[in-house]
Amino acid sequence: GQGRQGAERALLRRKQQVPGGRVHASAEDCLQFSIAVGTGQVLKPGFLEQAWTPQTTAPGAKSPFGLGWGVVERQGRKMVGFNGLQPMTETSLRYFPVSGAGVALFCNAEGAQGLSELLDAITEMLFVERH
Repeated sequence: GQGRQGAERALLRRKQQVPGGRVHASAEDCLQFSIAVGTGQVLKPGFLEQAWTPQTTAPGAKSPFGLGWGVVERQGRKMVGFNGLQPMTETSLRYFPVSGAGVALFCNAEGAQGLSELLDAITEMLFVERH
């Protein structure tokens, strides 16, 4: 047999090969999931409202997090989302519940430079007035 240390190393390798939530999904899958959540197909409306409402800390400060989601305002619109990081991968999701627009950015290089700026630029383009 592998022994205890061998089994622990094998488990660690498996954990490092999948996202923290142990979900394998494409960027499109992630956006479709967000749309399903936002349109009430996954969570009951009352819980969704709580999940997408910034929580308040014990001292009374408003947090940028709801229940499992980041919640901020971008360009005057409520934006929810999350980021993920595992060895050799980074993911980000931004979703605007009112319009149903969103961006999922996945990168197979942990610590890649400029991803945040790229995500911001793409997000800005969602609401550019077209003439």
